[in-house]
Amino acid sequence: WVRKTELRSSATLILQDNLMYDATWEDIMLQEPNELESLQSLVASIRSACLRDHPVQLTEDCLLLGDSIRIVSSKTVSVPWLFTRTNSGQSVCPSDVSPQVESKSLEDIPLVPMQSLDQLFACASVMQPILQAKVLQWATTSRGMFRSVSGEGFMRCEDLPSPASQIKFAKVKGVGRAIEKQIRSYKGDASRLTDVARESVVFETVLDLSCCLEAIKCDAQASVLRIKNRYATDYNSVMSAGYRDVALNIVLTNEATKLLGLCHHIVEVQLILEKFAKIKSAEGHKRYVEFRNRRAE
Repeated sequence: WVRKTELRSSATLILQDNLMYDATWEDIMLQEPNELESLQSLVASIRSACLRDHPVQLTEDCLLLGDSIRIVSSKTVSVPWLFTRTNSGQSVCPSDVSPQVESKSLEDIPLVPMQSLDQLFACASVMQPILQAKVLQWATTSRGMFRSVSGEGFMRCEDLPSPASQIKFAKVKGVGRAIEKQIRSYKGDASRLTDVARESVVFETVLDLSCCLEAIKCDAQASVLRIKNRYATDYNSVMSAGYRDVALNIVLTNEATKLLGLCHHIVEVQLILEKFAKIKSAEGHKRYVEFRNRRAE
């Protein structure tokens, strides 16, 4: 009874936000139906590549892939994990690796799930500026926008003389929220936290968003492990209180990530339509956090 009461009250809490998001979605479906259909096709092709190229086994029997929960065999599922190299079965930071291990080929050192939250945040903090540089590249080719440091609207990076100093980038995920998610959603498994290092890009149209997604797909340094398309016409927005975006889990493999031992560190990139981004507010986020807490998510 208490659980049902909390669920009902949580829905009431974000009702007005939900209605605004839903009205915005109705407008987008009317204005850009063909672009939304093309986006769905692009997402489907990326998702197929995810399942084909990243066969990592999962110990549980369900996995969120895109728009639905798919019940699958533990022998056939693909899932992103955060890994670290080790020579003894223990998670270690790159700087902790012994000289004997350093003399080996990295490919000879086995991968194990990263269970240390401290280590995860240390890696994410180093990964964040690398991710920001890459996201700037993708945004530049697709008319992507970022919130300005002043907080007044969104700005295209090609319009800025010094984008890095004028853009309000995302911060590493808060420790408190990470612990909540680790306990509530992942049964204490820190390696399932794939959004500690994260960034978002805002787009005026669905076409621009698709251009960015295509740039990510074609980037040899980026491997998409998972994609969720909340702009799919069959997506149930009740799951996200009306909010929609395209969210990707990605690993970046370049000289920097190889040197720092971060080429297996998973990041999250969110692609958001401007009409949805404008609705988001500090007060709205507070209501969403309360909504999420009441649902124990």
